[in-house]
Amino acid sequence: MRLLEPLILRYPLIIALLAAFGCTDGSTPIDNPDESASSEVAPALQNGSFEEGLTGWTLTGDADAFSVFEDGVYGDRWSVSTHHVGPDGKPVPAVGSAYQDFVVPMDAAAIRFAIHGGHGTVRLLEGDRVIYQVGGMANNEHRIPVSWGLLRHRGKRLRLTIDDGKADGDWAFISVSGFDVLRDVPCPLENADFSDGLNGWERRGDGDRFVWFRDGAVGNRWSITTAAKEGRRPRDAAKGALYQEFDVPEDALAMRFVVHGGNRAFVRLWKGDILAEEVSGRNSNEDRVLVNWDLRPHRGEKMRIAVEDHVSEGGWAFIGSTGFDVITERNGP
Repeated sequence: MRLLEPLILRYPLIIALLAAFGCTDGSTPIDNPDESASSEVAPALQNGSFEEGLTGWTLTGDADAFSVFEDGVYGDRWSVSTHHVGPDGKPVPAVGSAYQDFVVPMDAAAIRFAIHGGHGTVRLLEGDRVIYQVGGMANNEHRIPVSWGLLRHRGKRLRLTIDDGKADGDWAFISVSGFDVLRDVPCPLENADFSDGLNGWERRGDGDRFVWFRDGAVGNRWSITTAAKEGRRPRDAAKGALYQEFDVPEDALAMRFVVHGGNRAFVRLWKGDILAEEVSGRNSNEDRVLVNWDLRPHRGEKMRIAVEDHVSEGGWAFIGSTGFDVITERNGP
């Protein structure tokens, strides 16, 4: 099975969409970054996670009717949708916007979130200039992960807005997860984002042959796949693991990442020999699985994160994963 083709040939719409919006992760170099940032890390956004509803967001039009809900498809993360439920139980479009002005922290790397739905738009603006924007793809089955680089916007006042100007018709809404503003703060994992290849990760079996690549379908983030190189193309021929032990920070909230691929390989979180969490692909390279694992029960514990593939042949015998965001009270919402 050819594994890189889906990113380049099979799903050009997703790649073109995200590429057109300039999606990037936080690893793009920046000239002369300000190194005087305070060691104290305050939230960049007020209630960026939507855990307090729409508190902290400025609302226009009918935005006070936007729905706030726990999205079970994304690990029960709070999300907002630009419609509300009518008396008959059917969605009713709400025209308006929810926005927030904020100063990009001097240690900010990227802002990450996910969308689904239709004709609404999420934008990041500097004054009247649109820096990034993304819209829905008339689909509720798949969550589209978005990653916008912030390095070049450090210290600037920007506006993050969720806009919906469509009052009727099919797909007259967009749904958006909470926003993570990732920061340059110490991470319990070495090379958690795979920006330095596989360095810092222990390997077992064919782990050395796992492929490291930029994934255009998740904002051009560095990712790995358990496929092994055979000639010019990776195929599901690897059998091994990539893993790392780490101490869960005392202020840890969650571990977030995105997987794709088959259901015969896994990303797993271990506490010794006890399996705490696991996820596999859905036998699809288009259906990206957004993962949100609660780390609060494991604060102060030693855990092991592992990308495991114990099958070397047959269909969908691989998994692909982005780097891992460890969300803490100092890094994230």
